[in-house]
Amino acid sequence: MDSPLTGSTQINYLTMTTEDGIIKGGRSTSWACKIHPVFNLFTSIVCVTLTCSAMFMFFEVSPGSELSSVVLLVALSWACGKVAGMLYLPPLLGMLLAGLVLRNTGHYTVDVHSNRFQPYIINLREVALAVLLIASGLSLDASMLRKLRFVVFQLAILPCITETVAAAVVTHYLFGLPWIWGILLGCILSPVSSAVILPALLDFKQRGLGEDKGIITLVMAACSFDDIFCISAFGVCLSIIFSQGSWETNAMQGPMEIAIGIGIGLILGVAVGFVPHKCEQNLTVKRMYLLTVSGVLLTFGSKMIEYPGAGPLAIMTAAFVAAIFWKKTNSFSENVEIMSNNLWDFLEPLLFA
Repeated sequence: MDSPLTGSTQINYLTMTTEDGIIKGGRSTSWACKIHPVFNLFTSIVCVTLTCSAMFMFFEVSPGSELSSVVLLVALSWACGKVAGMLYLPPLLGMLLAGLVLRNTGHYTVDVHSNRFQPYIINLREVALAVLLIASGLSLDASMLRKLRFVVFQLAILPCITETVAAAVVTHYLFGLPWIWGILLGCILSPVSSAVILPALLDFKQRGLGEDKGIITLVMAACSFDDIFCISAFGVCLSIIFSQGSWETNAMQGPMEIAIGIGIGLILGVAVGFVPHKCEQNLTVKRMYLLTVSGVLLTFGSKMIEYPGAGPLAIMTAAFVAAIFWKKTNSFSENVEIMSNNLWDFLEPLLFA
């Protein structure tokens, strides 16, 4: 249970140290602590085995069923991601290989069209993306973002324009596509994948890399604006090709998504910054719950109003603003950030496996 943040000593539960570097809960220099990834992997295997056994006992999930295939995919991809991390490889690589092997060896026999669990898997992927954006928003540095605000827009827009123009030129002279179709293809190829870039940046932040010069904050902020810019350009090209509405209306979608995302994110961030109060019990759990549920609602709500880029931007903005208010009231705790990272670690296989 979290105690109220009223000047008590904060403990980093990843390293089990206080702000003064005092180790809590035993010696960290023993040989067992040096090979803790092995124990972590063993414990994870035991937990997965017990979970599968419990599902078989209570839900009659037999081997070869659709649900067992989904559980096997998620569990094995998560384990392969951990093994890849121990080998100093991206966990994403291990998860992709696990999904590739299971699908092509016949152990993952789920039919996408007839699987009744497929809608839930898709929704959980949206939840995983929302958690990732929350963790990214909590990791942003306000002072660095203020200093690098112009560089953020340059990093978000200039590479996107360059890649789009290059794709249009290559497809026009190599494949004979019309210019507008080449630009449309460039808008599809040029956006960055936040789900791939942000986990690596979070890992760098945990290791203390790139924080002095604001590299992590710069790239995280640029990812959101890059996607919104590409969505807006794609809508303009699509309207010109198929005459679906005026191109002026589609061109305004990008600025509208930015305005809606930042506006809603500011309101939500201020609200979460004050509610719950810093003297409440279970403060970390309440803050994480409010951010996560609000982020999921924003993700699905932005798609319902046909502004899909506004949701992710609002989530990251809300987490960023909430962290600023927590710091101003001396109630900021790394436990929220740690909890969001742990939750993302659990949901990551749903995106990549």
